[in-house]
Amino acid sequence: MGTRRHDPDFGRLRTALMGGTPDRVPLWDRATSGFQAVYLGKKIPGVLGEIEFGLAAGYDFVRIEPPVNFTGGIEPKEGRRIGHDPDGPAREWATEGQGIITTWADFERHPWPKPEDVDYSAFELANKHLPEGMKIVAARGHVFTEVWELMGFNTFAMALTDNPDLVRAIFDKVGETVCKIISDMLEIPNVGALRFNDDLGYKKGLLVSPEVYRRYQFPWMRKAVEICRRKN
Repeated sequence: MGTRRHDPDFGRLRTALMGGTPDRVPLWDRATSGFQAVYLGKKIPGVLGEIEFGLAAGYDFVRIEPPVNFTGGIEPKEGRRIGHDPDGPAREWATEGQGIITTWADFERHPWPKPEDVDYSAFELANKHLPEGMKIVAARGHVFTEVWELMGFNTFAMALTDNPDLVRAIFDKVGETVCKIISDMLEIPNVGALRFNDDLGYKKGLLVSPEVYRRYQFPWMRKAVEICRRKN
């Protein structure tokens, strides 16, 4: 498995995303690091493994998401649930009750991440090893997810009615930070697209009312699109 290589062509993916007809259907969804190791028959950590796997499996891009910690290392008030995968390590689940930011005092003293401190070394490493024709898809979104995880989902849901100004303030703080990171990422050479990832629903419906997304989430998605358009 994983012994063949292909000639990547990011133009193929771009053509498909822009509504055209490429020479073949491009791959898009990302494989887990565990699957990549099985496919390649060896484990290559980090971005070099992503590139090697992409060449073997037929991808035209490597996906990179810079690490950004919105929690500041603070534990939620009700802790986090730990689940155990029988085939892997323990998995950490976000708090459902009271999170890190439940009051204005929490908001004011929270150690918010600074865009200028984000580590882009994975992009630099990728650019040293990217084969001709392959580009980087920069990934960063999670505005909605960061907000409710910071508050705890139950607290977030109640605050939509009881404390909408606090909800708005957290969305604005997270959204401004994410959009600055997006703008910085798109200045990096060979970044060909942005993946604005977020979890807004599940198999039976949305997580919250559509109006919540229209009011708080979609404006930041629009701003991300505007940044991409300015960068072509």
